[in-house]
Amino acid sequence: MGEAGNGWVGTEIVLVRLNNSYTPNAKFPVYSEVSAVDASGFNSRIGYDAVVCVEVYEPWIVEIYNSSLGVPTTVGIIGKSASTDFETDRGNRGPHLDSYTRALNSTGKASAYHVRYIQDFF
Repeated sequence: MGEAGNGWVGTEIVLVRLNNSYTPNAKFPVYSEVSAVDASGFNSRIGYDAVVCVEVYEPWIVEIYNSSLGVPTTVGIIGKSASTDFETDRGNRGPHLDSYTRALNSTGKASAYHVRYIQDFF
């Protein structure tokens, strides 16, 4: 759950339930035992399937252009990394904040991940 500092991996399992009158050419691994005739006279059954989704959240460094005239814009992907130390102060202007960190780390942030993740369902 992110305590190693490299991000999070989550899985979701979703049950798919679909009346085969909407997909007459589909093949489901399991069908309902009860069939019914739909409005168009088609003998239909409910087909069941499952989907497994794997979500990976990992640190990537992207280059951003920030202008006072508009919203920040992504310029490009620098690469997969948890630290920006490979290009220190490249084109940076203005003061540095003492509390600012130049490394991405998921350690101790599991509660924030859970809050974000749970918000998707409600």
